Amino acid sequence: MSSGGSGMSTSASLRTAVLASGAAIVGTVILLRWSPLRRKLWPRKFQIQRLFLFPIKSAAPVEVNELHLDKHGFKYDRRWAVINKSGEVVTLRTCPRLVLVQPEVLPGARLALALSAPGMKRIEVPVPGDSQVEMNINLWKVPGTAKDCGPEAAKWLQDFLGQEYRLAYYGEEVGGVKWRDMCKQAAWNDGDESKSVYYPGSTIGFADSTPGTIISKASLDALNRRLTSKLAVERFRMNLVLEGTDAYEEESWTSFGIGDKTFVMSRMCNRCLVVLTDPKSGEQGPEKGEPLKELRAYRSPGQVHHCDPRHQEAPILGMKFGTACHEGAVRVGDEVTPLSIWKHGDRLY
Repeated sequence: MSSGGSGMSTSASLRTAVLASGAAIVGTVILLRWSPLRRKLWPRKFQIQRLFLFPIKSAAPVEVNELHLDKHGFKYDRRWAVINKSGEVVTLRTCPRLVLVQPEVLPGARLALALSAPGMKRIEVPVPGDSQVEMNINLWKVPGTAKDCGPEAAKWLQDFLGQEYRLAYYGEEVGGVKWRDMCKQAAWNDGDESKSVYYPGSTIGFADSTPGTIISKASLDALNRRLTSKLAVERFRMNLVLEGTDAYEEESWTSFGIGDKTFVMSRMCNRCLVVLTDPKSGEQGPEKGEPLKELRAYRSPGQVHHCDPRHQEAPILGMKFGTACHEGAVRVGDEVTPLSIWKHGDRLY
């Protein structure tokens, strides 16, 4: 059982097949999921231990029992973001205090987002309408167009964060939105869309590069055994947390299934300054440089199997994935089934 072939063309072909001919691979997925061979290769049970939704990019997470899917990934996940005067998305790299902003999605006749933070009055911000101001935004050199959420949200953010910021929204409910097309990310495909590691037509909101992220509890436990102060999984801002695997076992999968839904690994999750921020205090942790310092000591790209050298010095922990599924949900306790694995010589960016 393998991804077939080798190199970047293998992963690109697999992703294209999943999106363009989902019906054609259903039989294969079912075969792998239920065959005796699958049980022989993966006799243990893997399941979802925890789920996290991140309505606002770089703000506090919301732990949930289920995540619903739409055509851009997980519904309401990273669909809002804080934007500076230059149209750039603000993250914990430059504004660690943003992690103290607690969002709450308020479904209803008109979707809204509640904002709360220490010392601040809770406000409710309705999603913008078609006629509200469009904002040109830029995230990792992939442009898009989102909607301005209005002056009340902007003032609230300015009062708490101390900078002139706006709140922007991506959503199917409003017109004039241009989703970010990840196949056009030249930095990751040498300017050639046919070399993209993403599905053709992959579009997302304010996520860095993929709709979803996954990590195993065992991988985090392995890191914590090397640290003086143990870190909670919230520090790493992942959507899915697995239990039942060995440490880093998820890095060997090219695809996995949850129920009748198929997910394909798109990238390794390279770690940056974001993980230095304590999600409880909004400040860097007491151990300067951790966990990046320790991760660089044993999880640098050259030390991780299948890792593409374009990651350079950014250490690896967790995986990023995409999906050809545009509806349904994943839930805490759902079984997770590996469907294919990397072959020797393959490289994943």
